[in-house]
Amino acid sequence: MYGYGGNLMKVLIERNGRKIWLSMPCSDMEMYEKLKNIGVHDPTDTEFHIEDISSGITELSVLNDSYINLDHVNLLARYIYGMVGSEVEQFRAALCYTRGTSIQSIINISQNLGNYTLIGNDTSLEQAGLQHYLDLHTCISIEEKSKLDLAAVARGLIASG
Repeated sequence: MYGYGGNLMKVLIERNGRKIWLSMPCSDMEMYEKLKNIGVHDPTDTEFHIEDISSGITELSVLNDSYINLDHVNLLARYIYGMVGSEVEQFRAALCYTRGTSIQSIINISQNLGNYTLIGNDTSLEQAGLQHYLDLHTCISIEEKSKLDLAAVARGLIASG
């Protein structure tokens, strides 16, 4: 899932009736060159009307029809592009759970995935406990793993809501 094999999202922006699609993440130079096509020549002028975000992460559609700084959208795209393994699904679930609607809250979620453990229907209690431990601590030694009751960790997580 890393980066969905290339640019993660396309963003349709509008300024004074002129529209353009931007592929993100992108370099600042790529962004500025595209913006010149719709008459924006000041590289610090990055607040735009976001008409549509096309992405494999459909939950990002909450940003459609809002005014957002493109540098923030590009930063979010970079964070998402760097997600590996189950992090994308974890991010999607956290977006649904928190109902994040601002670019700042969504960036915050992307940087705090350790606060959210995703437990699938086919996940055993031991797997869920291990995943939660890893979400919190990033790694676990073989010695630590053998001492922990991972099913109890998962039961505690589920009981906490």
